[in-house]
Amino acid sequence: MKNRLFLSLLLLLAAWMCQPAAAEKISANLNTAFQMDLVTFVVPEGRVLVYLPGDIAPGDQISGNVIVIPKGSTVSEKKANLRRLMREKVVFENNNMWVKQGSFLWKIPAEGSSSSSPLILINSQNIEVTRLAIPLLEKPGTPDERMDIPTVGQAGRPLLIRGKFDGDFSTTMVKIDQQSIPLIAESPRQALAYPPNGLLGSTDISIEKNGITASAEYRSVGVLFSAGKMTLYKGEKTKVKMLVKGLKGIEKPLQIDVTNLTPDIVTAKPVNFVVMPKSVSESGNVMVAMTLESIKTGTFNLSASVNVLKWDCPDGCAKEGIVDSRQSEMILIPLGAEQNTVGPYPVTEWPSKFLSEIHDRFPAEKPGFTVRVRAACRQCERATCKNGASKLEWNARQSDWINAFDLTTLDENGGLVNKTQELNLEEIKQKAEETVSEAKCP
Repeated sequence: MKNRLFLSLLLLLAAWMCQPAAAEKISANLNTAFQMDLVTFVVPEGRVLVYLPGDIAPGDQISGNVIVIPKGSTVSEKKANLRRLMREKVVFENNNMWVKQGSFLWKIPAEGSSSSSPLILINSQNIEVTRLAIPLLEKPGTPDERMDIPTVGQAGRPLLIRGKFDGDFSTTMVKIDQQSIPLIAESPRQALAYPPNGLLGSTDISIEKNGITASAEYRSVGVLFSAGKMTLYKGEKTKVKMLVKGLKGIEKPLQIDVTNLTPDIVTAKPVNFVVMPKSVSESGNVMVAMTLESIKTGTFNLSASVNVLKWDCPDGCAKEGIVDSRQSEMILIPLGAEQNTVGPYPVTEWPSKFLSEIHDRFPAEKPGFTVRVRAACRQCERATCKNGASKLEWNARQSDWINAFDLTTLDENGGLVNKTQELNLEEIKQKAEETVSEAKCP
């Protein structure tokens, strides 16, 4: 049962990573997403998928998986094509394996200085059908003794674990939420596992290798896209919503990077989002939107990756936190009409955008406005040492909205005097930046 489930998961992964080739055309394709090499051999009888670690080097011992997908519209056709496929074999360096569902353990020769090596499909007559060059690392580096356990992962996407392995994933066990998860591939420097597709939120992860166990807190995040239509005509625009789930209780910001898998069909803006803890709903979700515009008629496809947000840290960082004006925001609140708030916009670019939006949304006699600032703080949390080098990391937080100043004055009778038409943008920007610099980090 577990083997069938793992097979289904790998097939789903392959369907997401690869564009299917024409069945009648013999070809070999390489996809290198997730620090993994997925090779797809397409032959008249079907497809052969080979999952390899993405950092193979001469002298390595590696393990991976082979999946066989026979072609056919009926059960008997599929069985006949499967028998034909199983008489073929996959050859890599001095290693070979008959085409069948299952895992393999290969040893890569240490000699040779080539930057790649061919993965070859051989038929039952011992004739080469097709081949594909697999990149080899010339200087792979020494793996860390300590496991680099990921603390955030994405449901349904391979999980990369760096550390000191031996390339044999039969001696590796990865558990999430106390349940073992299948291994996809392993090299001496990394292992790739497949996390549960339906598990979301905070839980735990543990890795056991040759009797040594390491564990950590872990968060599984889910990303779902929705759109009014998936096929667009040339020049047509559409809104795409992205629902990020499993965020309840996050203490650090997460970065969501969207990849446009069909750049020849559509353009997508924006494609990078930062999720702050304060923006997460009680149910642990965040919804963001982006705009797609079609370059030519066709169907679009998007993917997303979730990462812990890290900042480059200057020397001598302060533990009490430093305000980062680049990430600080401002809003404009019409007096008596907070539902018509303008913004937020980054402090560094807000004046011209604010004024443009004010003129578009409000009549000539504009109300008074209050400017509020939300400062983004970067706080140096800790130093982590790898290979003797010290690396500082920032934890990003945002302050509450601060009333910065009013863009109104009172006349002698206590009435509001409109000043928005006379605003000096540079003075406003300067005052806004002063307010940000004086903000207190939480």
